[in-house]
Amino acid sequence: DRTTARTFLRDRLGLDWLRAFGRAASPTEECDFFRLCHLAVEGGIYADCDDWLLADADAILGDAPVMTLYREPSGALGNNIIAAPPRHPAILWAAVAARRALLERHNENIWAKTGPGLLTRAAAWHVAKSEASGEQPALRILPRWMLGGVVQYHSPMGYKFGSGYWNRAGTAGRLRHLAVWKRALVPPPSG
Repeated sequence: DRTTARTFLRDRLGLDWLRAFGRAASPTEECDFFRLCHLAVEGGIYADCDDWLLADADAILGDAPVMTLYREPSGALGNNIIAAPPRHPAILWAAVAARRALLERHNENIWAKTGPGLLTRAAAWHVAKSEASGEQPALRILPRWMLGGVVQYHSPMGYKFGSGYWNRAGTAGRLRHLAVWKRALVPPPSG
């Protein structure tokens, strides 16, 4: 939640990181920024709340200490599933760039400022820097279809149908037919 995120940013990264989080223009920007910060410090796997794990999470991480990303059909790198070791150079670069964009109130859209566009630029920077120094990039980019056996991504969630969802027109309409399927699979909460 926001309180835990703010505490983490203040205690682990400092007040300028907390200030950047406070300048996010939407919950999506907050989430995008926080995931980069948390992965930069702790590493691990990040998954959006609408992505359901279907198999062992180790299938996402793999054996090597590299960052694993998935290529979206558009060619950009998705940020809904990210696996990375702590302090991975591309995640650090993306977190710093997102902080700067939020603090300076860049007018870029969410996709470019804190989302997949930023992550794609960070991965490209890492590859170029690694190649320039004669090193192998610590990066694995897989096609999205490979994620399908491990994760059910972009599951229909109620918030996607609300007027405040940032990509309502682009996503919610395509997922509406799945809402009945989701309700059938997810039992109501016990109370």
